[in-house]
Amino acid sequence: MQLRSICPGTNPEPLARQTDKLALRLRCGHTTFVRYPNRRKAASDTGDSAEHKNPVSSTGMPDMNSNSGTDTTEQEVLSEQLRIVFSQLTNLSLGNLLGTVILILLYHGRIQPPLLWGWTSANLLLVVVFTPLLVWRYRLSSPVATPRRWIRAVSWLSFLRACVWGALPLVFYLPGRIEYQLVNFIFVLVGVSMALLLSAPCRPIFFAIVPPILAPVTILFLFEGGSIRLALAAGSLFYGFMLYRMFHRLHAILLQNIGLKHEKSALAEQLVIQKNAAEEANAAKSRFLATASHDLRQPLHAQTLFVEELAHRIQGADERLILEKLQKSMTDMRQLFNELLDISRLDAQAVETRPAVFSLFDLLADVLPEYTAEAQSKNLQIRLTGSHACVRSDRQLLTRVIRNLLSNAVRYTDNGRILVGCRRRDGRLRLEIHDTGPGIPEQEQERIFHEFYRLERPDSRARHGLGLGLSIVRRLGELLECRVQVHSVPGHGSCFSLDIPCAPCEENPAASRSSEPDRGDVGGRCILVIDDDRDILDGMTVLLTRWTCNVATARSEAEALEKLAGGLVPHAIIADYRLAQAHTGTGVVMALRTRLGRELPGIIVTGDAGQDAQRAAHAAGLELLHKPVNPAQLRTLLSYVLSDNYEPPAKYATTPP
Repeated sequence: MQLRSICPGTNPEPLARQTDKLALRLRCGHTTFVRYPNRRKAASDTGDSAEHKNPVSSTGMPDMNSNSGTDTTEQEVLSEQLRIVFSQLTNLSLGNLLGTVILILLYHGRIQPPLLWGWTSANLLLVVVFTPLLVWRYRLSSPVATPRRWIRAVSWLSFLRACVWGALPLVFYLPGRIEYQLVNFIFVLVGVSMALLLSAPCRPIFFAIVPPILAPVTILFLFEGGSIRLALAAGSLFYGFMLYRMFHRLHAILLQNIGLKHEKSALAEQLVIQKNAAEEANAAKSRFLATASHDLRQPLHAQTLFVEELAHRIQGADERLILEKLQKSMTDMRQLFNELLDISRLDAQAVETRPAVFSLFDLLADVLPEYTAEAQSKNLQIRLTGSHACVRSDRQLLTRVIRNLLSNAVRYTDNGRILVGCRRRDGRLRLEIHDTGPGIPEQEQERIFHEFYRLERPDSRARHGLGLGLSIVRRLGELLECRVQVHSVPGHGSCFSLDIPCAPCEENPAASRSSEPDRGDVGGRCILVIDDDRDILDGMTVLLTRWTCNVATARSEAEALEKLAGGLVPHAIIADYRLAQAHTGTGVVMALRTRLGRELPGIIVTGDAGQDAQRAAHAAGLELLHKPVNPAQLRTLLSYVLSDNYEPPAKYATTPP
């Protein structure tokens, strides 16, 4: 087997880009097998194929001077060969010293001292002086830059050591003492066998060691004659031949392993590059979603405000029907934006959990009425049953998961019923939502949790949404340490389950507050609205005026401060997060608080999909709503911040922008 070439090519490329070209050509008989990372092909050993245009160097590697495009990779392979050689050199030197000591003890007094100590001195000079010096220079140098020079140096040193060891049968020759000649022969065979370990990575080292060691003893046996010595000479030649075959196979396997190692490194480097590219693409996607979300939410927010006002002015039945369809389409659009927002926040790992202890049954009792009207329109029955045990989780995030599952159950169930229940199981409270819908095929039951995946259905419901709902459910479940599962039989319905950690029931102010906060009256209150969009200011003015609020508007911090200077004393502020001239709503509220000298409650409204607005709002002790804002949700929150028992969000150490 002969290693033909590695990384063919003519153009210099980064290592990662050469990965798909990295190949090991192992020549077997008349066929050259080319191993690529992703494919394998056989090329004829004859002809004008590209594999035969790369000259092979004396090291068994391609001639790097003939192909500049692969110099880097080939030199790294050669350097790996050298690393293996030098790692064996010290061990073989120790074996050489041990053999030298045995020979001195064996032949001391049996041969002339000049011969004994002359051979010993030459051997020790090479093993104790020149070999450590070469190893020391190698470690100080840069072998990757000059691998061929080091191969020549090791080959010459190995040749000199082999000559000294090969001279052993001549120097330690005792005429007529066949037993000592056999001892010498054994030492020669041991030495040449150990040399195989050193020379396996590099072909020149093998030919620098084996012939100088075996040739003297073979020639000596041939000249002495006799059946025994001729047999030993033949055995020496046969041993050298078998040693070469063994070296040839070991050399090819070793080079293949080196090539595979560099292939693995190249693949790893390419993987890092692709991973970085994927992360950059994901970041670009998040930036796009954030920008598109803000720009698209802005007009939709204004539309929501005007449509809400329009709903209180239209009286005709036909007009009301059209308005209801418009409201439904806007609600669907708002839901799509919320799903994109949730995915962006989950991707950024910016969703924070605030665990609290509360009754799961009470939570379900609060959420289910939201779906009663839609269920009744389809003649569906919704039934709630189960334990009144308490759980420890984030109430708001868990509510979002439950709403998503209930929404799917109502949407995809045309007849029958929906059963919502909870029961204890293995120290957790399992929430189950059963429906009698069309069911989900077994092969689809994992895919439905993938982002942007929707089941193929014959009706229009298949086109509803972006396919993010269940992906959000699964990821929120992981965040809450709640396992989400689905069991379904096509044609019989589905069951989604959620395992929630149990907790002893206790009075929890946070849970009570989030469940049903006391509301204040918004009528007659002075509300300052700050937004640089005139349409939104007009829409908010109309909406708040209908709620009998006294409304003041401002498009900037300077204008708001002028209002205060004119005697305006607002009860609360509703401000857009991003204002003109790089100002933020949180910064404006802080400036107004400083001017008034008191903690003024406020609501920040944002169209951003990122977490900057949420962090800034919480840092300033302000509530946060995402555009487009549901007017009913706005009124509920505004009533709460105006109530006597209002508790602003916990302030963090962060200074709001």
